[in-house]
Amino acid sequence: MYKLIFLHFFASFLFFVIYFIAIFKRIESNGLTENRIFIVLYGIWYLFVIIYFLIYKIKDLRVIPFSLLVILFLSVSGPWNVFRIAKKNQFNRLIKIAQFENIYVNGKIQAKNTIVKQSTETEISNIVHYLVTTHGHKSIINLFPINVDSLFNDEINIHSNLEKTLNSAGLDYNLYNNNEDDYQYKVFKTENNEFIFPIEDARYFCILELHSDTNSEEKISYLPTDSLYFNLSLNPKMGFIKIFVNNIEDAILWLGPYYSYLNNLQKTNTNLNNIYVDQNNFKAIAKGKFFDYTFYFKDIEFILSSKYKYPRPTSVKGYVFIGPILKKHEGSNKSI
Repeated sequence: MYKLIFLHFFASFLFFVIYFIAIFKRIESNGLTENRIFIVLYGIWYLFVIIYFLIYKIKDLRVIPFSLLVILFLSVSGPWNVFRIAKKNQFNRLIKIAQFENIYVNGKIQAKNTIVKQSTETEISNIVHYLVTTHGHKSIINLFPINVDSLFNDEINIHSNLEKTLNSAGLDYNLYNNNEDDYQYKVFKTENNEFIFPIEDARYFCILELHSDTNSEEKISYLPTDSLYFNLSLNPKMGFIKIFVNNIEDAILWLGPYYSYLNNLQKTNTNLNNIYVDQNNFKAIAKGKFFDYTFYFKDIEFILSSKYKYPRPTSVKGYVFIGPILKKHEGSNKSI
């Protein structure tokens, strides 16, 4: 029995190599928390017990509970207690991430009009969530533009409060990063919901609502008369809306250049991923062989990723006015 016990003690050293590699890799990527510190302390205590019994043999088992109580007492008392260490570590990680992304300005996190990766937003969201849920909202009280103290009077809607807190700095509150390629979505919306449309000699009117993923093509059909029908398709991979008249290709509206045009309007916007556009700037014209097509968008969503050479449209909503070909398009309309 003694031989088996000591053989087990020696074999345990291999277990501890894997044990500490695993926990320190987690700490390296996600920082310290109370649970991770306790796991490290447990490993140190267990290693101490094994070494003690290897040196002094198995003579007095009271050393096991006594040594455990000593470690537990020291871990929750004094300036070195695990709660203070974990809080300080995560707070410093949050500041370092903000500084690395150049969104730490005058002692506050400010990401408005700054491109921040989704993975970074997820990391910031998780740290802020941990600090508030474990150490209270006072732990982030001076980090964000919003008055955190008054916001967290309602502790019931903690996720809603955290979302408002991060949104005040121009960040999205997202605890899960499901996109390995750091996909980021940018949505352009109208400033108000009431539309005022000039007729512009329009002959037909079509409601536009197309959604697609990054590869597949989505289509809608519009039949104003028995002998005339239109097909409008969104191709996110190529980045355009194509219009067919009676199965004949008539016009193409390229949304890649339109993204650049809209993106230049974001200077006065406070939210990076949700940009509000005036209705007059949300207009585009596609010239066809049979008709002219005037688009008034309600919102357009693009997906951005280093995987793609250019932004890909994944959703478009709005209205299309179809009219006869005009010789000249007047005004400052955006024609693509």
